Amino acid sequence: PRRVTDGDVGRYVISQDSRHVVYVAEQDVDQRRELYSVPISGGMPIQLNGAMVAGGNVDSVLIDPDTQRVVFSADKDANDVEELYSVPITGGAPVKLSPPAGPGDVYVFEIDQLSDRVVFMLDNQVTSRFSLFSTPLAGGTPLQLSQSGARVDYFRLDPVIPVVVYGGSQSGGFDYEVFSVPTAGGAPNAISAPLV
Repeated sequence: PRRVTDGDVGRYVISQDSRHVVYVAEQDVDQRRELYSVPISGGMPIQLNGAMVAGGNVDSVLIDPDTQRVVFSADKDANDVEELYSVPITGGAPVKLSPPAGPGDVYVFEIDQLSDRVVFMLDNQVTSRFSLFSTPLAGGTPLQLSQSGARVDYFRLDPVIPVVVYGGSQSGGFDYEVFSVPTAGGAPNAISAPLV
């Protein structure tokens, strides 16, 4: 329900078991996008994002395929620093999935249901390079999947095995290759043809 003048619902996601709707809205404070969960049959919405820094907003949201947790990106702890969080769909304390706040933002993320991990790209604004990370869905230590100094341009999750395939450059230069690495970590393996 709308409770603030001029508030809007920005986006919503339906859980795979069709029991919940998770949505981002300016519901309690105008010009502040927050995250809510509500039973699909109706009821009282639960705010999921916890306390937000002044100027902070929730941006993107995914529900894990087991419909237990919600993953969202927000500048929740530091304004204009996009980080990644996970929270139970029925409410609770959010846990941070991305590395501690620094000179970069979470750019894009996906949930790997095979390994119960979240895979995401982190934009380092100092080096102007994207790195690839994964973290357990319920929280834990973020693990860098791409090599230090590498540049990641995009990634895709394998639907059958817990592997992520990404394109980029191991040297961080203009050479471009395709690599695979387990979502739980390991050495990246170049799977494209050798470059001339």
